[in-house]
Amino acid sequence: MNDFSLSLDAILGYHTYPNRNIFNQPHAILISSILSIIIIIGGPINSILSSITFPNQTTRDLGCGIYLFSTSSISLFLMIMFPIKYWIIIISQLGLIKNKLFLKIHCHLMDFLIRFCLTMDQWLTTFVSIERTYITIKGVHYNKKKTRLIPREISKRQLLFYYV
Repeated sequence: MNDFSLSLDAILGYHTYPNRNIFNQPHAILISSILSIIIIIGGPINSILSSITFPNQTTRDLGCGIYLFSTSSISLFLMIMFPIKYWIIIISQLGLIKNKLFLKIHCHLMDFLIRFCLTMDQWLTTFVSIERTYITIKGVHYNKKKTRLIPREISKRQLLFYYV
């Protein structure tokens, strides 16, 4: 973890009172729970609507559409992962989960997956910007067929690069 970031565990862990139910927790926990529920409802709706938009062939005429479709899929996965992580943290801080092995695996696996997805999403957004800049520079000499192949290759290499 880098020195300038705080994990969700560190932020919420000190505000949670063990052996109390969720309604008898400090305001910071209650507000974050309400925000988490809003994210649980709104996030997947947004991601699903994006996923419905980008499978159309016309939206994927350019490489940008492929990148944006991948981004919407990744954000849907993140919107599923975040509430799971949040509620497992809250439940473990309340003392309801005591299995240390489960918590350790959960911590490492979820942190890796969330950071991986966030990094992939940022790279894909960067590729959209690069491609749009390239299209603007090329103007009428832009080759659509060539740019449909590039996103697939970049996505494969990006996955390989991130794993290494």
